[in-house]
Amino acid sequence: MKILDQELELANHPSSIGELFAKIEEKLKDTGYAFTSLTIDGVKIEADYVLYLSQHINDIREIEVGVTSF
Repeated sequence: MKILDQELELANHPSSIGELFAKIEEKLKDTGYAFTSLTIDGVKIEADYVLYLSQHINDIREIEVGVTSF
């Protein structure tokens, strides 16, 4: 997972989905940035993240976290 110029490695396992969102929240806390989207292997996802992740969990190679400043 890439977020704010940092890279984190997570397992391709359904249990990692909750961990992914916890890490996003942790990394963005007190930064002035808000989560906006996920780009998963080149596909921009702006809604139903958990559904998309669940359906593709075994094949995901790269996740980029989209953010915006507020």
